[in-house]
Amino acid sequence: MFESPRRLNLRILFTARTRVTATLNVWPALPIVIRGDYSNVNPVPSSTEGANNIAAALELKDRVHQISLCDYPSPLLERIVAAMMGSFPALTGLKITSRDVMTPVAVFPEAFLGGSAPHLQSCSLVGIPFPGIQKLLLSTNQLVELTLRDIPPSGYISPEAMVTCLSVMPNLKTFWLGFYFHTSIPDQLNHWQHPPPLTPAVLPSLAKFNFNGPSEYMEDLLSRIDAPLLYVVSIWLFNFPIFFIFFIFFIFFLNCNLLSLAIATRHFYGATYMYGE
Repeated sequence: MFESPRRLNLRILFTARTRVTATLNVWPALPIVIRGDYSNVNPVPSSTEGANNIAAALELKDRVHQISLCDYPSPLLERIVAAMMGSFPALTGLKITSRDVMTPVAVFPEAFLGGSAPHLQSCSLVGIPFPGIQKLLLSTNQLVELTLRDIPPSGYISPEAMVTCLSVMPNLKTFWLGFYFHTSIPDQLNHWQHPPPLTPAVLPSLAKFNFNGPSEYMEDLLSRIDAPLLYVVSIWLFNFPIFFIFFIFFIFFLNCNLLSLAIATRHFYGATYMYGE
């Protein structure tokens, strides 16, 4: 049954409670899905053993297709991330969220995933300090969904570098970029370092865009891209004059077939709904 081309696309699920050796002795060499949620690890003393179980499953690099790790504290996340050095050639889905956004400790090194994930289709990193993320993103030309939220200061990526990464993602449909308030934007990088290019990078498939951060960053980012199919936009800005809403609307979004546009700040919330042709 497992060798049949009509098999049911079976996967082996590994969680914090799964003992790798016992599972491998029962099942054939099927693709692996790894899911760990710290909030579901009970009792707490078993959390270290759970992190070790996940790390053991991650050693099967050639068979891992999806990884989802939610809300692990930094000491346990460091243990798990240490098992994610090197290439995961079959990986198509990655989701990692940190519970230590205020004081992140587990910094992801450049060797994370071997710095390459050519088959990755979905990537979500929340509260993750990853200074070397640009190298990884430049290899993800099959990416369809990209979420980088609550980016801490040590994970800052400039608008210019971000657009360079996006330019190699022709299939990208959903993009969410968010910083953890002003602490994520180094003062020396708050000002534009280079003028935008004469020809913006075209994102031919981008349909949904969410942004949380300072207006200066967003203005720089949008001046560098062209997204002809964009139709849903949600923006939450830290420091945004109300009158500037109209500037953004006419300069960038007027060229898109928007279905909805929502803009919010700490002092103002406005939503405009439009229908494309």
